[in-house]
Amino acid sequence: MNETDGLEVAKKIRQTDKDLTIVFATAYAEYAVQGYDVQALDYLLKPIELDKVKRVLKRHLDRQPTIIEKVTLESQGEVVKLALDDILYVEVNRRECEIHTLNGPVTVSRTLKELSEELSDNFIQTHRSYLVNVSHMNRLLKTDIELSNGVVVPVSRRLVKQVQERFVTHNKGAVFYDD
Repeated sequence: MNETDGLEVAKKIRQTDKDLTIVFATAYAEYAVQGYDVQALDYLLKPIELDKVKRVLKRHLDRQPTIIEKVTLESQGEVVKLALDDILYVEVNRRECEIHTLNGPVTVSRTLKELSEELSDNFIQTHRSYLVNVSHMNRLLKTDIELSNGVVVPVSRRLVKQVQERFVTHNKGAVFYDD
């Protein structure tokens, strides 16, 4: 950098944002100690190796607080609060929906459409009677989906393309591609 150095930029950043993750990339290891002044997460020495970048990104992600999204529903006269990540799938039978969670089923008196409007975009209808949490989809089979708990849920012919696209899109970001 010509007129200012990375440490000065980091100090200015810290004046307005104390939580932003800072990682320095430098050819000089002797400057690494100065990074403590601005609470830098790490120093990457040039030439930078892909494994070290992955390690720093993992440390950054591990430090981030986890926000747990929940939905509050009435079930058999009680009010229950369910973490959306704990919901595997929803199966409808007449006007009752059975919500299958990691902790067991919960029954609510709603239509699938009503329930889908209360859940996040992470849920997709796979069949006229099923709504599935995309995060729990492990495998796409010919006419079914295998979930993270081993349960197999049907996929209708009219929705199969949409379900496949959603599965692929959801899982693309979960993989680092090595060059």
